[in-house]
Order: sequence, then C-alpha cells, then structure tokens
Amino acid sequence: MVFLVQTMLYMAVVLYAPALSLSAVTNVSIWTSVISVGAVCMFYCTLGGMKAVLWTDLFQAMLMFIGIFAIVIKGFSDIGFSEVFRIGYEEDRIAVPTLSPSLTERYTVWNLLIQGCIYSLMTFGANQIQIQRLLTLKNISRSRMALYLSIPLNVLFYILACVAGLVIYAHFYKCDPLTASNKPISAADQLLPFYIIKVLGGYPGLPGLCICGVFAAALSTVSSGLNSLSAVTMQDLVRPFLESRGYSEKTMAFTAKALSW
Repeated sequence: MVFLVQTMLYMAVVLYAPALSLSAVTNVSIWTSVISVGAVCMFYCTLGGMKAVLWTDLFQAMLMFIGIFAIVIKGFSDIGFSEVFRIGYEEDRIAVPTLSPSLTERYTVWNLLIQGCIYSLMTFGANQIQIQRLLTLKNISRSRMALYLSIPLNVLFYILACVAGLVIYAHFYKCDPLTASNKPISAADQLLPFYIIKVLGGYPGLPGLCICGVFAAALSTVSSGLNSLSAVTMQDLVRPFLESRGYSEKTMAFTAKALSW
C-alpha cells in the first residue's frame, strides 16, 4: 500500500509539473496537458503492456537527450563554455562538496554518498518501476548488464541537466524574466519552456522537439508507473481474491489491463 500511494502521488506531480510550465508559454491549458498525457499513457499501456512501456521509454529517452543537448550546445555557443561556469561559480550556483563531517553543512562528500547509496538501493533494488524492466530480460546476467549500462547514461543525463540549468541561469543573468517589467513568466518552473521558445525559436522544429523532450520525461515516468501500479495491485490485492473464486487466467489478464485505466 505504501508503494501504491507513493507512486500515485509521484505520478500526479510528474503530470502537473510540465503542464504548469507549458501553459505559461503556450495556449495549451494545464488540464488539457494533464488529461492528454494521462490518456496516451493509459492507451498504450493497456494495449501493449510492458513491451510498449519499454519501447516508448527508449524513444522518449532519445527525445530527452536530444532536447537537453540542444539547450547545452546552444548555450555554450551563445555565451561561451568558460563564461557559463564563471557566472555559475560567482553567483554560488556551483557548490563543491567538502570532506567535513559536520551535519550543518548542506553539501559534503559524506551526505551525498550516504544519500546516493540509499536512493540507489531503493530505486534499483526495491522499486517495482525499475525491477519490472530488469525482469523482462532472459536471465540475471543480462539484467546485471542492463543495470551497469544504465549507470553511465544516468550520470551523463544528470550532468547535462545541471549544465543546462547553468546555461539558462547564465542566459538570464542580470535580466531575470521573473522580475522584468513585462514579466513574461510568473514562476521559476516556467523558465525552461520560456528559454526554449525564446532562444531556440529561430530553428524550425527544434523548440517543438525540446518541448517534446520535457513531456517525454513525464510520459516515461507515468507509463512505467501505471504498469507497475497495475502489476502490484493485481498481484497483491486482486489475484488472491479472483483465485479464491476460481477465475481463469484469461479473466485475470483482462483485469490486469483494465487496472491501467
């Protein structure tokens, strides 16, 4: 039950965050975005099951990398590699962890290491969203290989996300759109789509591709979450009830698909 509640709350945030950002810079309403993303996920999760989740996750990951690479490359081209990091460092946007054992410091090697170990153990060892992917492989050796291959890709994406944040900060340095007289945006969450449309708007198709990358992250998480919620609910709550009443596997399979809705 803890996993079910946690995943549902997490998926709600994942759906709402990009919808809120997009609504500020386009004519698409928040509810339209949320309902559209949710409906698309439910549709292909119900029809395709885990195979659909895996293949769409691959395509969505490609969109995410293309979008974030475009932001970083364009930022370095316009501002300069060293200038981006200079502004970030001078404005305290780059924090270097220390070896201090103090519990009052925000970033130390020790708290990052401990937190990282706990988070990784939870994500890769006890979270149905990740475990369901690893269980689709033929044997445990391939599961290990997939896990090891995912580590450098995860690290690369986190680094690119941090660098993209520095690029956006450097671009709006001393011209914050949140405090500008015309105030084109009203929240910090809207900076990313605003930057994409403002800076990459001169390249046909690229802003749409980057916005797709933002929503691809939401789609990937929601589709995996829906499939895991369906599987856990079916296995732990519904299956024992149906088995006790003699229902067939075909009925259980239909029920599992229906749970995605």
